Amino acid sequence: MCTCISSFTLRPTIPRTFTLRLRSTLVPNILTVDSPGGRNIITNPAHSPESTIFFDAFFPTSEDGKLVTTETIVYLPCLSRPKNNAKSSNLENFSKCSIRNFIVADYFGVGRSSGEFVDATVSRWRDDAIHLIEHIKSVKKSGIANDGVVIVGAGVGGWVALLVARLRPDLVRGVVGLAADPDFTEELIWKSLSEQDKSEIMEKGSKIIEWGSTDYEISKSLIEDGRENLVLRGGKSSLALECPVRLIHAVSDEEVPYSTALSLAEVIESWDVVCTLPKTGCHQLDDEGDFIRMREAVDEVFKNSDNYDLRSPASG
Repeated sequence: MCTCISSFTLRPTIPRTFTLRLRSTLVPNILTVDSPGGRNIITNPAHSPESTIFFDAFFPTSEDGKLVTTETIVYLPCLSRPKNNAKSSNLENFSKCSIRNFIVADYFGVGRSSGEFVDATVSRWRDDAIHLIEHIKSVKKSGIANDGVVIVGAGVGGWVALLVARLRPDLVRGVVGLAADPDFTEELIWKSLSEQDKSEIMEKGSKIIEWGSTDYEISKSLIEDGRENLVLRGGKSSLALECPVRLIHAVSDEEVPYSTALSLAEVIESWDVVCTLPKTGCHQLDDEGDFIRMREAVDEVFKNSDNYDLRSPASG
C-alpha cells in the first residue's frame, strides 16, 4: 500500500556541510543495570574488542529506579552523520514523551566512536548495531530485546536496519526507513562515477564525491562490502523480513530517488509495508512535517508489531 501526501510548501535547496569526526576527551561512561542511561556511554563490541562505540541511551524509570517500559527505539543515522542531530533529538524527545527507551550511537569511524571512516562498512555497522541491542539486553536484564526494538534508520541507516532485521529477526519488532538508500553504493554512486573516479577509489582507498548537495567520502571498503549486502536485486518478496515496515521518502529527494522506496516495498516479504511519499522535502527529511510523519510511523509500527511474534520467522 502506498500513501502519497502532497504539499505546496516550497523550500530552497540549502548546501549541507558537516564535520565527520567530533573527537574529544571524555570521562568514560559505562551502562549499568541501575543506570537511567545518559550520553556518550561506551561499549566494546565482542567482534572487535579493540574498538569503542559511543552511544546515548535513555530509560524511563519509576521513583524506585525500575524500568517502566520495554518498548525501545533505536536510531541509526545517515552516512557520515554523528549521533546528535535534528532527527535524533526529535526522536529522543518523542521517546521520552511517549515513555519509551531510546538508543542512538555513533557509527564506527564517525563522531566519537573509534576507527577511520575509510575502514567502515555496512557489514561493520550492522554487526555493531546488533552488539548494541544485545549489550542493552544483557546489562538491563529487562526484556527490552526480548520484546524487540523498533529501528528508525535514516539514509544508510535504513539499509543497516534492514540487514539487522534480516539477520536477527528476534531482536527487531519493526523498521522505519527515512529516505532509506539500500544498495546506494552500487546502484547510485558506482554507476554514476567516471572511470577515473573509480580508479582513484580503488587505488587510493577513497575519494570525496559530490552527491546531491553534500560531499561524501566514498571508500573502496564501502563499495566492496556494499556488493555483499545488496537487497534490491532478488525480486518480489525476496527480502526475508516479516515485521512491520514504514518507508518515508520525499518525491523531491535530491540524493536518492523515491522509486527506491517502492522497489524496497516490493522486495520485502512482509505484508505490512507502507510507503509515504511527501511531495516536497529533501534527503535529510528534517522539517517539522517530516518529524510528524516519522513519529506517526513509529507509533504505528509499535501498534502493529503487537501481532508479530518475534519467536516465529513465519509470523506477521
